[in-house]
Amino acid sequence: MRYKFANGLGLGLIWDESKVNNNTTVVAAQQSIKRRVWSIPVTFETGNHHMFGTYSRAEDWRGQIGAV
Repeated sequence: MRYKFANGLGLGLIWDESKVNNNTTVVAAQQSIKRRVWSIPVTFETGNHHMFGTYSRAEDWRGQIGAV
């Protein structure tokens, strides 16, 4: 998602939530993990010049892989 202002400034938001589930009967092969990632892209356009920047943040993976 991005919004561009009349003065050439553009702000956006990117959100992703990844999840993996493998519910097998073999306990050692079971896995259930997830992670959230977000980014804020910023753009500025003036004439023939374009500037871009992005700030991103990713959480650690949470969950379990195999028997613990």
